[in-house]
Amino acid sequence: MFDEEPVINPILFAYLCKYLGQTGSVLSAGEQATFTCPANKHTRIGRSSRKTKIRKLAYADKWGEKYQFNCPVCGDTRGRLIIGHLFRGRIQINSTEFFFGNLARCYNEKCDVQDLFGKFDLDWAKQNITIESKPTAFTKWGEPCNDYPEKTIPLIDPELPYVAVDYLHGRKFSLPYLHEYFAVTYAPKGTQWTRTKKVLNAEGEEVEEKEVHKFFDNRIIIPILQRRQMTSWQARVADPEYVGKTKYLFGSGNKKSEYIYNMDNALFHKDICLFEGVTDVWRYGHDSVNIFGKSISSVQIEILRILWGWAGWKATCVVCLDPGEDEAEKKIIKKLRDAGIFHGGVVGGGKFLESGKDPADHDADKLRELMDHARLTCL
Repeated sequence: MFDEEPVINPILFAYLCKYLGQTGSVLSAGEQATFTCPANKHTRIGRSSRKTKIRKLAYADKWGEKYQFNCPVCGDTRGRLIIGHLFRGRIQINSTEFFFGNLARCYNEKCDVQDLFGKFDLDWAKQNITIESKPTAFTKWGEPCNDYPEKTIPLIDPELPYVAVDYLHGRKFSLPYLHEYFAVTYAPKGTQWTRTKKVLNAEGEEVEEKEVHKFFDNRIIIPILQRRQMTSWQARVADPEYVGKTKYLFGSGNKKSEYIYNMDNALFHKDICLFEGVTDVWRYGHDSVNIFGKSISSVQIEILRILWGWAGWKATCVVCLDPGEDEAEKKIIKKLRDAGIFHGGVVGGGKFLESGKDPADHDADKLRELMDHARLTCL
């Protein structure tokens, strides 16, 4: 069922279908909820005044993906019962457990749908999963990028300079493929882009200051999309022989450690590969991500946890860095295993690469064959 209609929380969706005896529908598929954990919002648990515990409530500002059913309380037949994918969820922050408030609603008037979930709560409590996460990991996503380089050239433009064509064709990449699936563009030398930073003015107030910059090299511009919005970009010199310090540039005010590349495509796949660079993802396909380097940050781990860690999938991850990065690869694997994100297993794929070749230097079929072979060691 989930292969046909991927959902963020398949355990909850399957349990609701079973509990209600219906085949539900998914609304806003793949859209993450945003939430906050106010310190002053709490309820008491327990009948004894001596042993009363404080249960703090997390409130969803935006429900994100929702599950739709007919409401059995009011006899609805039009799918008026809506349940958020964080329904009856809980998260652990430090030593405090936060529970989500009401994320179920019947849109028929005078229907008290909460009467429906008495027995559900008793049964669901035995199966519910604690999400070790931070609210900022949800609310931080999707901030639109406002410094994208000006007047970049699409890769399918008939007047695309030969420099970009030679570089990408030399790496055996299809220009229409990169244009359609990754929105890659080209910025010739001299293209302007604006860096925005916050400074203090004479009155001591924080204001935004803009600086206009120009590229001193021909560059390939790689948008970074999260939740269907461009949140940053990376610019790579369009020269395979370039060895300078500015081979890669990142969007202003952004840290590459805060992003997972190709997240929007990969989140619909159970088993993924995790690579070091964007070209590895281009070569492998939609069921892969990269972390823009040889180490993984706590923010990136939180993003992976939200997408794969608590949804109940027996997901697997193959970590494959460039040759010679065995120790860095082992560190990433250990962090992901310690985080308990991929319940199907985390393994290394670097040792399966052909000698001296980066992942992107293989052809697509061969790279997938090697990573599939690595994934078998999870079983």
